[in-house]
Amino acid sequence: MSHSAPPAPYALAGWPLGFSLSPAMHRAALAAAGLPGDYRLLPTRPEALPELLDRLRRGELAGLNITVPHKVAVLALLEDASELALGIGAVNTVLRAPDGGLRGENTDGVGFRFALEAAGALDGQGRSAVLLGAGGAARAVAYVLLRAGYRLQVLARSAGQSGILAAQLYRALPGAPISTGAFDAASIRRAVEGAALLVNATPVGGMRDPSASPWPEALAYPSDLTLIDLVAWPLESRLVGQARAAGARAHGGLEMLVAQAARSFRLWTGLPSPLDVMRRAALQAAELEGAG
Repeated sequence: MSHSAPPAPYALAGWPLGFSLSPAMHRAALAAAGLPGDYRLLPTRPEALPELLDRLRRGELAGLNITVPHKVAVLALLEDASELALGIGAVNTVLRAPDGGLRGENTDGVGFRFALEAAGALDGQGRSAVLLGAGGAARAVAYVLLRAGYRLQVLARSAGQSGILAAQLYRALPGAPISTGAFDAASIRRAVEGAALLVNATPVGGMRDPSASPWPEALAYPSDLTLIDLVAWPLESRLVGQARAAGARAHGGLEMLVAQAARSFRLWTGLPSPLDVMRRAALQAAELEGAG
């Protein structure tokens, strides 16, 4: 009597990996679609990334999400990538083609555009935005903001990293109005003067230290500066709390996370994504983690 092997799982690869809302969202989506399978967390050191990708090529995995610190480095290890992923210079979703080759996609851009629209900030014509951070997610955010018409200032701790981000976007969007600066209190104060939007694409205030905030302690948060914080857990980061206390419109990272996950699900399965199911699962997982 033969038994069929369980279906290959989907997974999230990053290093290090702590708590994540992704398994709850994707497991709920698979169940809602009537599909077998699972979604796992795979802590993956940079040197182990090529072997992990080989597991996907062999069909031992059904699909991969990619997070810090691999979103940029993984691009060079794939056979193919979408025009959007190439333009952004980062990948967060990997698919296996029928011939076993791997294709990189970027659903962070789709997710952030959804969050930008939900914040009522999709039209950036004649407005400026400030972006904190220059990693893989920041690249997608910067691309969307520039396409939306914003003038963009990128503040990062690593001048080299922000310079690479700017160069990548200049290639994808020639003449893009983007400048870079240091990530310090004086630079933040100068950058937000007259800005309409602040986006935090750093992990500061996330699960590793929920009490932290990238906003300078001695600086009052402007009440007219809309905030989108990519931190999805806790649901209200300290930065979001600071902005709301000042009377500003502030949005956490849950909507972007759900939207990018829904896009990944559709790319992997070819099926419509149960967005509401995924959002409810993420909220429930976040609440359980907070209670724990």
